[in-house]
Amino acid sequence: MVTWMEGTDLDPDVLIEHVSESSETDALYDIWQQLTTGAWNAVQALCREASCYLVLDEAPLNKSPIRPHHLHILERVLHGNGQKILAMDLGLAGSTVAATAKQALAALGFECLPSRVPLALVLIGRASNDSARTKQAKVHTFHVSGHRYRIVALERPDRHLETLLPPAEVEVMKARIEGQSHRRIASLRRTSQRTIANQLASASRRLGVSGRLEIIGHLSQQAPRTLC
Repeated sequence: MVTWMEGTDLDPDVLIEHVSESSETDALYDIWQQLTTGAWNAVQALCREASCYLVLDEAPLNKSPIRPHHLHILERVLHGNGQKILAMDLGLAGSTVAATAKQALAALGFECLPSRVPLALVLIGRASNDSARTKQAKVHTFHVSGHRYRIVALERPDRHLETLLPPAEVEVMKARIEGQSHRRIASLRRTSQRTIANQLASASRRLGVSGRLEIIGHLSQQAPRTLC
């Protein structure tokens, strides 16, 4: 993932404060189109208690859009299509599906596996279909050294997990939804990876759905469609 605006003294929390006060809104569908057609680059992703954020910078005029085939696979992955099912559907090897999605993510600015896609990017990418075109986010535009940036704020889909899961499972599930690995969560909570795996499995059973992207989709459908 790209490092937070190297060479600047910008504080992410200061930007978040600005965006929370901004009245500008934009459709998630339009933001996704701007990213995938090469108009903007993803710079960094952030998560806080109630919201998640994606910072964008204006791309060079000669940046190419994502190849249609790569974009199709990435969008289906973000919509929760499992790698094996998607591979069978497209007549591809599972490794090819994963590699293609990873290349598409790199074109957007993120060097990560599909399973680790930042939460904000998952939510924006899921707005690529017709049913989500009405969803919007708050957007704050700012300039640094003559360069234009945008920070996009989205309400987290897991903000109501406390009503669905026990406290310990809420914490580990929120961390997993953010994209943190089992090892990282175990380290933060000072417990074993086996305990984290067991808690995530229990939480998934309670929610009736498994897999990080599938859970994000499930919670997004349950959450009220309001701005953060």
